[in-house]
Amino acid sequence: MKRVFILKGLDCPNCSAKIEKEVGALPGVESSVVNLMQQTLTVQSEKSADATLAEQVEMIVHSHEPDVEVSEKTEPAVTKVYLLKGLDCPNCSAKIEKEVGELDGVTSSTVNLMNQTLTVQAGTSVAASLLDTVTTIVHSHEPDVEVSEKQPEATAEAHDTSGRGCCGLCNRYGIDRVRKAADSSRTGISDRGVCDPWLGCRVASSEKHHQRTGI
Repeated sequence: MKRVFILKGLDCPNCSAKIEKEVGALPGVESSVVNLMQQTLTVQSEKSADATLAEQVEMIVHSHEPDVEVSEKTEPAVTKVYLLKGLDCPNCSAKIEKEVGELDGVTSSTVNLMNQTLTVQAGTSVAASLLDTVTTIVHSHEPDVEVSEKQPEATAEAHDTSGRGCCGLCNRYGIDRVRKAADSSRTGISDRGVCDPWLGCRVASSEKHHQRTGI
């Protein structure tokens, strides 16, 4: 797993080399590279080293440069849900959950056998290409399971009722009902879902129109 630490204030080439070497010698660490110009330390490590790595890096850095501020560079995490159609084996589910959870950049992996879903939390840089890897892992245990990414549910179109002459009927009666009334008179709400005064929004301005259309 790749992790990047910011070493704010590091400016000593000799200390940088020592930090790089000592971090690289930690158990579970595969590589350690200091970029003195960017003041960063990039560490590639096994999952087993994750729990104590940050603490160990800070101790090593401060043993050479006590005034350097050490922090880990993080990226936003996103949640991906995969549909595993046909998955019905508890043993295989546990293996899939474990193997996906061990992937670089993945922070959590949970299989729900009843719903036939796999929920994964991962960094944004990893999440975009995760489907192919998840499919490979699933098919190594259950070749006939169909793997697909669950798409976010569509949300109702937002309607801007802030200012611009909106009558507030959208909030009172619901946007669909107001749209229907507006469409029946060929006036009213624009394509952007905003009550447009310059279009002569009769839904917003004419009480007679409200009464005539029944809203």
